[in-house]
Amino acid sequence: NKKIDLIQMMADDYTTRKSDVRENTLVIAHTNDNKSQLNEAIHQNLVKKGAIHQDEVKITILSPDKKDEVDFKNIRSYQSGFVVRHFDAMKTIQGIDKENNAVTLLNHENGKNETWLVDKINPNGLSMYEPKEIKVSEGEKLILTRTQGKLGRKANEKFTLEKIDDDGLHLKG
Repeated sequence: NKKIDLIQMMADDYTTRKSDVRENTLVIAHTNDNKSQLNEAIHQNLVKKGAIHQDEVKITILSPDKKDEVDFKNIRSYQSGFVVRHFDAMKTIQGIDKENNAVTLLNHENGKNETWLVDKINPNGLSMYEPKEIKVSEGEKLILTRTQGKLGRKANEKFTLEKIDDDGLHLKG
């Protein structure tokens, strides 16, 4: 029996639709891993079709790492390199001290390290993310999945990657 690759089948179905139909098509994935695999397969299909530019750049996205109140008070829930969001402040986990039940985080706003005692953390307003690299190309459709108040952007805003140059990514939408 040949195993059916549902991810590729969904990507093929989506990318064989006309562009105006794709604009009004919602693709739903069961897990974040499925979503990542599906996005990559769709990206590759659109590049092959010439629907988006073949030149790609890698960008880092933050993939949610679901944690609850109990997880945030457990030192084993923390991984170096992951990003913690505390309300609007973003911090990267730099070090984990299991003996003292503490994590060292780099605050993105002021560039300073801070130490949190994990068992003393108030988990309100906390979320954790795993940084992942994805490939994007000019013409790609992107959706912001989280409100970025400081940038004046809201969750679910849609953008088109118009241009990639030395100044960065230029989005329209």
